[in-house]
Amino acid sequence: MKVLHLPTEISGQASLSVRGLRSLGIQAFSALRPHPFGYDPPDYPLPERRGVNAILTWAKQLAFRFDVYHYHFADSVFGGKALYLDVWLERLRGARVVPEFWGSDVRLPYLEARRNPYYRNFGREDQRKALFRMAVWSRLARGHALVFDEQMASYVRPFFRHVHIVPQRVDVEALLPQFPDPSVGEPLLVHAPSAPQIKGTEFVRRAVERLKARGLRFRYVEITGKSHSEVLHLTRHADLVVDQLLLGVHGVYALEAMALGKPVIAYIAPYMLGAYPQDLPIVNANPDTIEAVLRDWLSDGEARRACGEASRAYVERRHDYRVVAQQLLEIYASL
Repeated sequence: MKVLHLPTEISGQASLSVRGLRSLGIQAFSALRPHPFGYDPPDYPLPERRGVNAILTWAKQLAFRFDVYHYHFADSVFGGKALYLDVWLERLRGARVVPEFWGSDVRLPYLEARRNPYYRNFGREDQRKALFRMAVWSRLARGHALVFDEQMASYVRPFFRHVHIVPQRVDVEALLPQFPDPSVGEPLLVHAPSAPQIKGTEFVRRAVERLKARGLRFRYVEITGKSHSEVLHLTRHADLVVDQLLLGVHGVYALEAMALGKPVIAYIAPYMLGAYPQDLPIVNANPDTIEAVLRDWLSDGEARRACGEASRAYVERRHDYRVVAQQLLEIYASL
């Protein structure tokens, strides 16, 4: 079996999927557009812009060569404006195709605003486009779709008969844990917002300012504009990490921080609490509670250490990219 992951990298998930499949003896490759965070270089670099160059790349390097085409972020080499012509052609000649959705590609603002009081649409999410994408992809993939959690599944189930929930991938071996020292005098709080508005960074900053004004001793580092490897290097020294406070689910960065042995704060919406495993060790906080949560966890070194150890164990069990690769193989067989 030959598998191709393309064309958009999301938090290293395409690259890790390829790595995991290769560890199982599968011929797996990536064809991806440039990414500013510097993840694994793709086997087949795609041009940043669509057009003639994209067509030539597909024709020369990617067309009709693989058994399974795994598309990320509701995208293809030609894209939606060309009605995913490359995907139709691959399917017509007998290849298996499947999309994996990652968030703003299919998130439905009206649904999320109704069930999550902290959700905000900052113009990145278009409901009409999301509905169009799901309608087209459901035909392209014969009713199969991959998502990473129950929130995403709730968007796509009306369109897809077979919704496969596949955990986000983490390279556990590369992320050696450095558990918080309970005796540290000024714990280091780290927040690494790739998109500050979406992550609720303003509420983190406000809580930090108030706690410092009240005399709580700690350091705060906000990481922006860094490569993926630089973000992880800085996170390794953290005693406490804030992921996001608005979306209602945790992201890949939360899992990477947990793999590094860090306690992680994130907002898990009430309707999602029962959808996650019971042993999820994430500390729940929202814009209204973040100040109190930070105060408690910055003041309790033993709790930070214990949570960091539980976090590392959780990611090892559920999100190792090699474990997830086995699930991908089973899904490919069912397409």
